Amino acid sequence: MTEAPGTRFVDGLRVTPSHLNHLQTVADQAVADLRRVVGRDRVALGFRLLVDGADVVLTPGVGFTRSGLAVRRDEQVKLSLPAGTDDVVVGVRAVSREDEGTRLGEVATIVDLLTEVVAPADGADADTLVVGTVRRDPELAVSQDPARFVPAQAHTHSGTWHQDEQGLWLYDGAPVDVGDVEGTQGPQGDPGPQGDPGAKGDPGPQGDAGPQGDAGPQGEGGPKGDPGAPGAPGDAGPQGEAGPKGDPGEQGPQGEQGPQGPPGGGQQVEVTVLKGLSWDPVKPVGIAELPGLLEQLVLDWTSDLEPGLFKRFSSAIVQVFVLPGTDALPVLHPSHRVTIDANQLRISVSLQQGIDSLKELGGFVIIDLVCDYLIDTSGRPVSSSQAAITGTEDVPTPGGLMRLTIRVRNG
Repeated sequence: MTEAPGTRFVDGLRVTPSHLNHLQTVADQAVADLRRVVGRDRVALGFRLLVDGADVVLTPGVGFTRSGLAVRRDEQVKLSLPAGTDDVVVGVRAVSREDEGTRLGEVATIVDLLTEVVAPADGADADTLVVGTVRRDPELAVSQDPARFVPAQAHTHSGTWHQDEQGLWLYDGAPVDVGDVEGTQGPQGDPGPQGDPGAKGDPGPQGDAGPQGDAGPQGEGGPKGDPGAPGAPGDAGPQGEAGPKGDPGEQGPQGEQGPQGPPGGGQQVEVTVLKGLSWDPVKPVGIAELPGLLEQLVLDWTSDLEPGLFKRFSSAIVQVFVLPGTDALPVLHPSHRVTIDANQLRISVSLQQGIDSLKELGGFVIIDLVCDYLIDTSGRPVSSSQAAITGTEDVPTPGGLMRLTIRVRNG
């Protein structure tokens, strides 16, 4: 069985810088992996604001600030709010603490990372993770942005929070309305087992009389009677039975071909697809022209986009990542802004971090687009197909995850 990475200290071992550096590297890589999964400026679990009588409490939780520092609280804390009735923004801030006892000259050799609760919080501070707002007028209430919370495993998109067996609060994912999306009919399932016979029902109403039946066979003749007086002529008797079927006649000539029938009744759903990009995903981009390109990325679609639903899901539609050309550097998540204009989706990326690593090593800018959250004016999600970009044949379907890349040359 493969062992987890780490440094093993045993009796008699001469500890070298290599041992200590490896110990630090393993811990840093574990934090970096978790940060890639959770994302920056996001709550991984917990950090629920709850009204408790006349107080507001913040539950235990874990998350990452925009600067990439981890923030964690293991105990519930009662908030100390400033006087007045104004709304108060609540956050958790990463704070460094140096161990004075281990200082060597001007250098602190041991630095701890603590987390403090701040109310009011500065949302512009990169080391502060905003978790919600406390409202005190007309009554005490709290609000939290669901887009800042990472859904838990096996979430069902109910849009609610729930507690696990350890009492930690978990977010169940944003609600998704797919009631107007027309899907294709699936294959017929296998027949189920035969059920038990039901109880005997009441007799139904009497049915209508059926058609008259065929005449019965003629009865035996009675004894000969006395001759009667001559009667009037009777009505004509019933028609006799048909004779045996004759032989078939010769086949006639073939008739003329009839007119073409009407088309079938199938219905084709029109799906909005991507038809153009403002950059070439195959051609590498120089580091000098990269900032200008990232300021105005444009995705053209075949139909106009719905602005109302876009505002609801705008924070979850697009994610941007920077991958330097080496595994030794972490994946970056730069800030970005997303807008729509008719049939265009516009993305503006601020690449303040990572420009030096891309300049030296090159790499990629990755743009992930959740097509299930991007709705056109007909009420359907757009397709994740890139057939129009690659020049291939495809039958587009609504929704899916679209990944777009920008290759960056070093130098």
